[in-house]
Amino acid sequence: MTGGAVAGSDTLTGVTVPEDCLLGTCSGVQIYTCAAGDCTVGSATPIGSPVCSDASGNFTVTVPPLVAPEFIFAYDTCTGRMGPIDPVRLSGTEAPAMSSRMIGVLAGMLALIGLFGLLRLRRDL
Repeated sequence: MTGGAVAGSDTLTGVTVPEDCLLGTCSGVQIYTCAAGDCTVGSATPIGSPVCSDASGNFTVTVPPLVAPEFIFAYDTCTGRMGPIDPVRLSGTEAPAMSSRMIGVLAGMLALIGLFGLLRLRRDL
């Protein structure tokens, strides 16, 4: 896939081998969602409807809105090839939550800075 793997997105784009789905030999590109570590065509859940690529191999698939931390991949039913597994990223407007460990590190750093400031102030008096 070349675009759209962002939380909230409902359109995915990509490039594959140009194909002629009209011949009825295959149904085109299908998008699947999966959990990390369990991403195979047999275990993943298809989302959206299969689509054919255009003469240049480009495709656009409409899917339900994506949610992070979901994983997705494209499967080309004409060639039998599975695309890379892409994690759904958070959009630029969302910030990931800070872990409790990093909050502790930040609090410790701020406490040390405050302590050094008080020691310096006390020394100057």
